[in-house]
Amino acid sequence: MDDSCGCGCGVIIIVFLIVAGIAASPAAAVAIALIIAAIAIIALIVKKTTGGLPGQAPGGTAAPGRGAPNGPRTVLPKSKVRRADIVKQFSARFRLYLTEEQVNLIVNASYISDLWRSEIEVMQGAYNFETSAQWLQGGTKWLRAYLKAFTVQEITSDLKQQEDIVTAAFDAVFRYVDGLPDIPLADKIARVNREFFTLFDDVSFMIAYRFLESKGINHRLSGSGPVRNEGDADVDELLKRYRKKTDESPDE
Repeated sequence: MDDSCGCGCGVIIIVFLIVAGIAASPAAAVAIALIIAAIAIIALIVKKTTGGLPGQAPGGTAAPGRGAPNGPRTVLPKSKVRRADIVKQFSARFRLYLTEEQVNLIVNASYISDLWRSEIEVMQGAYNFETSAQWLQGGTKWLRAYLKAFTVQEITSDLKQQEDIVTAAFDAVFRYVDGLPDIPLADKIARVNREFFTLFDDVSFMIAYRFLESKGINHRLSGSGPVRNEGDADVDELLKRYRKKTDESPDE
């Protein structure tokens, strides 16, 4: 129900109460009018203070949620087909190369998993992103790096199990990296992509490395180029560099 409809119903109720009060007695009508005026004043104060109804942002729009970084949280359609379309379109735009089976796994998981529901919400509202590197900045960047880099993924609705799957996949990659000679980072990534049929770039590669590090799983990256800073500083720098590069080159 919109605001105009609500206001119309309210006016009808107020008129009815006043008429009923007059029929009873003038004093009752005055009392009813005073009560209604007090309620209206309180409602006006609340609206001006909060900027809208509970759960709404100023202006009456839905309050921003964790799933939508660039605006109000989007409402997912209930239809399985429509959710699948969202994932497919996002996959095509950002070259995730998700198969039909993988799309179905993500969509099915979204009905029972807050993690996957949130991820599809981001996919639905992320079309103003200019590069996939910006998408990788999210709080679940470990999962997004996995989706981007691996052409064959395992999807589950259980968060802990999904983390275990991603951890094992990343660890297998970096155990292979441990055995490589002391060569530049770009060469290591190229070898990994050939060996595992993956699509890592240096951003997703470093996100995977830092994710393992946060789990207490350490690997060797000596001689790999820009890996110098502690924490996520090197990843942030790579993201900035990639955004600058893509801003200078028109999107295909």
